[in-house]
Amino acid sequence: RRLWKFESDEILGKSLLSLVAPDEKERVERTISQVVSSEGITTFETNVVTRDQQLVEMQWNTFFSQEMKQIYCVAHDVTERKKLERMKAQVVEMISHDLRSPMSALQITLNILSSGSIGDLPDAAKMRIDRAELSLSQMVDLLDDFLELEKIDSSAYQLDKAETDARE
Repeated sequence: RRLWKFESDEILGKSLLSLVAPDEKERVERTISQVVSSEGITTFETNVVTRDQQLVEMQWNTFFSQEMKQIYCVAHDVTERKKLERMKAQVVEMISHDLRSPMSALQITLNILSSGSIGDLPDAAKMRIDRAELSLSQMVDLLDDFLELEKIDSSAYQLDKAETDARE
């Protein structure tokens, strides 16, 4: 009642599809058909339209009982989690573009300065440029590691797991 703003008597016996956002009904209907045909447990996410026409992002755990000829659903509000996932994606995008690009440009500039191709620099300046190059290189490596971890976390990579002989 709190989340969907329906009274108990309004929601009891209501079809799940009547609650689903219109543009997601076909997908949810296919998913439910698969649950019924496989008599299994399925988890999926979809938007629910509340009584006041707001969208709430929900994760559904569904189970079809052949004996009862009914689907049982447990719905979890994942709106905040999805919001955090979108914010995280924005941060990753910002890091990969807004930080990495200027750092690469700065690395190129420092390389040109340290190579002496635009003229000789005093030893003190060379030393500072070398330190700056090292620090910048460490920062770029850190960003690369962060982006690599994000790819792993987001399942962009697929691990090929297999047994192996430790002696090999």
